[in-house]
Amino acid sequence: MRIKKTKALRYVVATFLTMGTVLSVGFLSFSGLWLIYPYIIPAILAFFLSGVVEGKVFGTSIFKGLARLKLLTSNAEKHLLFSELNKFLKNEAFQTKYKCDFLDDYRIQREKYKELKNNPNASEEEIAEAKKELENLKDFFYQQINKPHAGNNATYISQAFKEVSLIELKSAKRSVWFLRFFWIISILVGIVSGFVTAFAVQEAITVGLALSLSATALSAIVWPVAIFAAIGATFLLYYAITDIVKNDAISKACSKTLELFKQKTEESISAYLFRLLVLCLVVVGIASLTVFATAASGGTCWIVMQKGIKLLAPKLPFFVAYCASTILIPINFATDLIYGLSTTLQTIDNCKSIFIAIFEGIKHPIKAIKSFCFNIENKLDKLKEKESWGQFFNPFRILAKIVISPLQSLVFIGHLISIGLTTDRFLNFPPPLVAGVCAASEGLQDLSFLTSEDDHHHGDEPGQHEHQHEENDGHDHGNLLQLPLQALLSPILITVGILYWIAKKCGNEVGFFEAIKNTFDLPLLNIIFFPLLLPSAIWDWTFKKSENNLTFFESIKKSFDIHIHDHSIPNQPETPKELSAKWREEERPQWMLNTAKNRLNSAKIDKKTAVEKQKFLGELHGKDGLICVTEGLKKGEKIDKILSQYEAGISKKSEESKPLMNGYNNGNNNANGSVSAAQQQVSFTTILNKQRTFFKPEYTKTTTSKIVEEAFRLATRSTG
Repeated sequence: MRIKKTKALRYVVATFLTMGTVLSVGFLSFSGLWLIYPYIIPAILAFFLSGVVEGKVFGTSIFKGLARLKLLTSNAEKHLLFSELNKFLKNEAFQTKYKCDFLDDYRIQREKYKELKNNPNASEEEIAEAKKELENLKDFFYQQINKPHAGNNATYISQAFKEVSLIELKSAKRSVWFLRFFWIISILVGIVSGFVTAFAVQEAITVGLALSLSATALSAIVWPVAIFAAIGATFLLYYAITDIVKNDAISKACSKTLELFKQKTEESISAYLFRLLVLCLVVVGIASLTVFATAASGGTCWIVMQKGIKLLAPKLPFFVAYCASTILIPINFATDLIYGLSTTLQTIDNCKSIFIAIFEGIKHPIKAIKSFCFNIENKLDKLKEKESWGQFFNPFRILAKIVISPLQSLVFIGHLISIGLTTDRFLNFPPPLVAGVCAASEGLQDLSFLTSEDDHHHGDEPGQHEHQHEENDGHDHGNLLQLPLQALLSPILITVGILYWIAKKCGNEVGFFEAIKNTFDLPLLNIIFFPLLLPSAIWDWTFKKSENNLTFFESIKKSFDIHIHDHSIPNQPETPKELSAKWREEERPQWMLNTAKNRLNSAKIDKKTAVEKQKFLGELHGKDGLICVTEGLKKGEKIDKILSQYEAGISKKSEESKPLMNGYNNGNNNANGSVSAAQQQVSFTTILNKQRTFFKPEYTKTTTSKIVEEAFRLATRSTG
């Protein structure tokens, strides 16, 4: 795995924004508990369990939110289009139905790029070239479907594939406008978070911690935290919304939830009505909790935000502050409600197996008990195949489970309560009641991530949860205490990461940022409990089965929960597949030559030379021109030599049949329309490198000349 400099910069920016968001949530929880129980130790514990524990989730979301800024650029439609196309490529039926040369080329190049990225032995030049070719295919296809009547490449891109892509493109255009609108909404919500954070920090420092600071010192603390929290909240919301839009999460969850209410063919009327009643109660109950929690969050923000505005802008008139709150708080409420209902619907869908098990247990209790016992017996049989009785009754492993699992569960429950405390200032409701309801709502939202079977990843231990629900997210076996431990042990981890990087031949085998990341990704909680886990690993290796080839190092990884996943592409043939000859010798050169030709339309200096270049590119763009160049390249000739020997009139195009694009006449033709040898030498050898500037260097290749060379770069490659 390589970490680029841009990605490393994203890590740094995400770290600072995460710190601001962590402090925001932590101080809100601190103030919320102080309102109920004004004691410093429990308040600090609430700060720890809310902000610091949730920080890993914040960091992941902010990091991905920063990456999705590309959805705000002019290429956003293309990004969304190919995001859908990549999903289609996983469907064999789709590939069969819309099979064409382009789809095959795109799939081959994408797989090649992924393989090189995951290959530690691949050079940066190879990766860059593969990525460049992949982007060329994307740009070509995007231009073709945006101009469906331009060009005749029906043999390369099938009409059926064009039509389905146009449908996806229209959907992408609608999504782009929605995302750009929601980016503005995200900024407004971020402003709310900034003001709320400012007051929470000030209240925690002056009231909770009872510190007497000057106004200057207090501002030096409050302002940076508020700014980072505001920006962090912006990217948090933006990531959540883009995730919902990209994955069509709400519509999918709604359709799956409605499926639960349909009567099964073998189900009786009475059983169906009973199940329907229970489901209605569950759905209404969960939705009510979500709405109440969202309203409580909005009410808390209403109170705290106005105080935050007075703190940061004391000279601002009260009327202006009130109007700002009136506008921003409803927006904040609406966005929280959208996200809350989305996760609620996911929870209902993900818990359908629980509902089914409960109903089956009520209808057939004896059968349910037998099924439960059978599942346990089946799991034990599978475990016996891998482990001996000595390994199975590993006392150190049992003791570690008894210690670690309850700790994780307690932290998880404390985390839910602490998050509930952030929204306990709602009208005249008792703060403990509001905090309890909000904690229950947070638990239901987290349940949607804990119970997911497909896209969401979660830990193996109780209380482990990852708010990740995007395709290609990678595997994370961390725990709730991972980020706090990373923060506490950061000096040690950085030192170890540097030593690890130096040990790897000063970065020749592993990059610096990659070494640091690998060090921070270690399962720190398990490492802390090494007095239990190390004897467990030794015991496991000592009592292994005789036929088991388990090594001591593998026992260590197993005991310490160190997972090494192979994300590489399956082994490819020795000769990798190349792109089709039609793309390399026809479509790609024509597309790039046409791009160079159109580029010259905007020429302001020396238009006559620009017209000469356009005429040459037009001849080269034709079928005869392409054949002439590609055949010469296959013979091993250099492109400069081929162009210098290019036969006059090869395209048989007269001035009358195709006028020049900028309105200039070329005086190089004689009376019968042919070109003399001397004129040919000037027209085809030097014209591409003729400078269109006032200060002309002795000899440098022009942009047009470089584009021509690039257009034919792949023409000589043979297919695999």
